Amino acid sequence: MSKKNSSTHVWEDYVVIDLETTGLSPQRDEVMEIGAVKVQKGKVEATFQALVKINGKIPPSVSQLTGLTDEMLQTKGRLLQEVLTDFLSFVGELPVVAHNGDFDYAFLRTACANHGLPLFSNRRTDTLTLAKRWIEQIPDYKLETLVEHLSIPVNRLHRSLEDCFATMQLYEKLNEIRQNRL
Repeated sequence: MSKKNSSTHVWEDYVVIDLETTGLSPQRDEVMEIGAVKVQKGKVEATFQALVKINGKIPPSVSQLTGLTDEMLQTKGRLLQEVLTDFLSFVGELPVVAHNGDFDYAFLRTACANHGLPLFSNRRTDTLTLAKRWIEQIPDYKLETLVEHLSIPVNRLHRSLEDCFATMQLYEKLNEIRQNRL
């Protein structure tokens, strides 16, 4: 089983992760928020959520999408290196579940490299990959589209912790679909 991407494995204990960023490029854009939900035997055991002080400004379109503001990050945010250290400790060696995990991993690995921290390389399952395998006839595979299609209740999306809970429920639902088809 590949350490990088173990999309066919069904995890019993795992951590769901999600990042909010100022844009799409790990080299040019910044991490604004990191969230994680630790799941053990199907139950939420712990959560992690941290805002990050950024060097630049949040683009208006990103602020509108996430609800995050420059003021929030400056007053409630912490330095990225501190947040990463706490996040890495929270996740430990557990496998990770993420939606479009390549995006999150690229930002995390770039941030770890920039701060002299071990590269984030936990085994992972990507709900985007699973959804493309098990769900057909939907317009796209965005998290928002999938939770609506599968009637997964969410309060809001585009904040890290809320997206983690939505992804956790999506992962469980995709595993049910998979089990019913095997």
